Amino acid sequence: MFKKVALAALLAAVVSTTAEAANPATSSFNVTASFAQTCSVNTTGGVDFGTFGTTNAAINSIAFATLNINCSQGTPYVVKLISTTPGGATGFNMVNGLNQLSYKLFPGFQPNVNPAFSSAGLSNIANGTGSAGGTQLLISGEIQSQAAPAGGWGTAGSTTPYSDTVSVEVSY
Repeated sequence: MFKKVALAALLAAVVSTTAEAANPATSSFNVTASFAQTCSVNTTGGVDFGTFGTTNAAINSIAFATLNINCSQGTPYVVKLISTTPGGATGFNMVNGLNQLSYKLFPGFQPNVNPAFSSAGLSNIANGTGSAGGTQLLISGEIQSQAAPAGGWGTAGSTTPYSDTVSVEVSY
């Protein structure tokens, strides 16, 4: 009797397995992952040329700022500087009222070499490829010797600020 029951159970299992395999319903799905190319930039300080006397004397000064550029691994990028007061062939301008003080910006520590400006105040100063640790880019600013405007650089007894805003754009 035991043999008959075991044989019947075995036949039922074979018939059941055969029926399941004869008409399977199937589907599939994809497994994916994507990595977006991204970049960010921030500055460490600004280019501060300091304070000068209010005489009519010509001035000359150099100052620095640092850009921190972080792009995803392998992402190509171009860094541009955009001035709110472009100075044409002379570089950029800081303004105080109607008076202008011309200056130039350079990548790295390179005053008088490869100035980073154009007639529109827009400049491509560096390019690179994203790396795991990011990149620091030194920006040198230089006020080249220039004559003071009529009436001097400012009012005696007060600080007369000249300023410009330069935007940093990282295209990728």
